[in-house]
Amino acid sequence: MNVIIVSRHKAAVDWVMKHHPALVKEEGDDILMTMAHVSAPSVLEGARVIGNLPCKLAALCGEYWEIEMNLPADARGRELTVEDMEKFGAKLIWYVVFPADGSCPFDIIGMSSIGTAYCGR
Repeated sequence: MNVIIVSRHKAAVDWVMKHHPALVKEEGDDILMTMAHVSAPSVLEGARVIGNLPCKLAALCGEYWEIEMNLPADARGRELTVEDMEKFGAKLIWYVVFPADGSCPFDIIGMSSIGTAYCGR
């Protein structure tokens, strides 16, 4: 599986490499690349992608891992360090994203009471 980190922030790439090396390079993974912006969405297809993407791009990924943290207002709009990301509780969350138009690549095997789909292959 190709592995792609999408971020224009150097600290985000460094944080992923420091805290999640196994996710970035598991046995059998092919390519690790980093990119600031997705200019060719087809590169995401089937890849393990780590970063923050709009839903329509996340739906193309084989696996989509979002970098999430509790960023206070006064920290927005400036470059963070790895230490800042750690202080603000950065973590990776795995999402399964697909359009609700019936083109889900999975078989829907159940729905929760709040509308979350449980998917399987």
